Amino acid sequence: MVHQKAILTLIEEVDPARRAEAHRILAVRAQARSDNRSAVHHLREAVALMPNDAEARRLLLALEGVDRTGGGFLGWLLRRPEA
Repeated sequence: MVHQKAILTLIEEVDPARRAEAHRILAVRAQARSDNRSAVHHLREAVALMPNDAEARRLLLALEGVDRTGGGFLGWLLRRPEA
């Protein structure tokens, strides 16, 4: 399975690009299970490994905006006073 291969990549690989890709895969799997906390964790790891990874950044921003605590960009935007 794809997520098992991603886990093996995290264990065995030292290449940051491959590790970031594995974290993205695990994030998508976690999000599919509605486990946004794990998905955000994996996406943060992916961005830490590959700061220019536009896809990981996009996914992270989207998930942080769904944060149930009202955090993230969407929470900030919704709490903004009217100008």
